[in-house]
Amino acid sequence: WILPRLERRYRFFDRWLTALPGYSRATRLAWAAFLEWGRKGFDEGTFARRFMLALAGWHRRRQLPDAALRDALAPPYPLGCKRIIYANDYYPTLMQPHVDLVTAGIDAVLPTGVRTSDGREHALDALVCATGFETVQLLASIRIEGREGRTLSETWKDVPAAFHGISVAGFPNLFLMLGPNTATGHTSTLFYIEAAVRHAVAGIQRLTSTGGISMEVRQDAMDAHNAALQARLGNSVWAQCRSWYRSPSGKVVAIFPGFTPEYVRAASTLRPEDYHWR
Repeated sequence: WILPRLERRYRFFDRWLTALPGYSRATRLAWAAFLEWGRKGFDEGTFARRFMLALAGWHRRRQLPDAALRDALAPPYPLGCKRIIYANDYYPTLMQPHVDLVTAGIDAVLPTGVRTSDGREHALDALVCATGFETVQLLASIRIEGREGRTLSETWKDVPAAFHGISVAGFPNLFLMLGPNTATGHTSTLFYIEAAVRHAVAGIQRLTSTGGISMEVRQDAMDAHNAALQARLGNSVWAQCRSWYRSPSGKVVAIFPGFTPEYVRAASTLRPEDYHWR
């Protein structure tokens, strides 16, 4: 799904405004509130969803006068199931006379280009493989060893799971930033990182004040947390298509199902009873 990008050229007065006390903070909060409203667009039956669907349709019709191309670029999955693209130049690029949209799968890479599943050969000077990034086998390239020599890769061999995306049972003093189920499709991940940092700092401060040496999330606390997350995600828009939010088994392991303030409140507050302290 493509939505228009709200952008403009910055002017001289923008530099003046940033010098005003509180302006930058107010701007950040205003954008955060606007994007949280957009998060409602992922929930069926909301005004935000109807508005975003109408806006996406208008944007596609306005920038793609070619009906065949417009139909070929109509998303076959619900809005929000995959990450939304905000762009004003994507559709016009595909309208250029020297650009072709090819939707058939690639059967073979040839010395001169590629052959697609419809038997056609496409001559290429360069082939860019946009393979995305890893969201299921998290930290697989790093050996992280917990209690009794068990590694994080072994613990996460099926699907990754953590407590608020921060702590993992069996791994004392391990704090993750943007761990499992902390991705967001509607706002900045900085809010999630900041909450995780506050959580970690609160734990470290408690350890240093009591003379402790380790903190480890309780297995039952982590299991209950993830069971509640998956119950919500199973009925969400993110469970309705194949995307990098999901593991091969279909479990949604990347996205957080709620709104940002919910995560920030829960993750920023460390409850001592959720951890083993030594």
